[in-house]
Amino acid sequence: MSHNPGPPPPVYPSRNAQRYRPARSSNAGLGIGMFFLGVLATLLVGGAAIFFLYFYNPNPNALLARPADQPGTPDLAATLSQTYLNREISRQLSGKPFDTGSVLIRDIVVQVKGDAQMELTMRASTGPATFDLVVTEGLTVENGRIKISIIGQPKVTGGALPPAVNQVLERVNTQFIEPQINNQLTQININRRPLQLTGISSAPGFITVRANVQ
Repeated sequence: MSHNPGPPPPVYPSRNAQRYRPARSSNAGLGIGMFFLGVLATLLVGGAAIFFLYFYNPNPNALLARPADQPGTPDLAATLSQTYLNREISRQLSGKPFDTGSVLIRDIVVQVKGDAQMELTMRASTGPATFDLVVTEGLTVENGRIKISIIGQPKVTGGALPPAVNQVLERVNTQFIEPQINNQLTQININRRPLQLTGISSAPGFITVRANVQ
């Protein structure tokens, strides 16, 4: 008769036995860390480059470089039309003739020509006689103001030239025409700074002055 030993007893692991843990790869973690360090370094270097390129100024108080001055070039040029001049002159003479002492100037018409010249036609009277004077004037700039001078011989229509006609016209120029034009120009200013006239020219219908801002 054979003896059946039965199933073998179960084998329990010892408490001191170490559990099996798969080894982790250290190379993967190191690669990710290096990647982020590279990105951070790139951002820092790029940001520093942008700062120095666009924002850093080693001498912030120095003025910007300016182009060379243009000798003889005025700061600006202003143009007055003969229409405007005639309107202002008519307004001043309206109801109040200009008295030269011997002749009353009742009306003046300006016709601007080229070569810094203009022609003035004046309605004048002395006593009961009324006549028209026609005179050509030259335009120049002296001491920062417009100066008018007679060119050639004045002409008269409807009568004879009054005595001392040049003296009459000189008073009209210096006491009426010149102040009218110069006063209009003095009203032109840049940022409340007056103009200093440096030159003058003309074309049919227009007077152009060159000026520097004071």
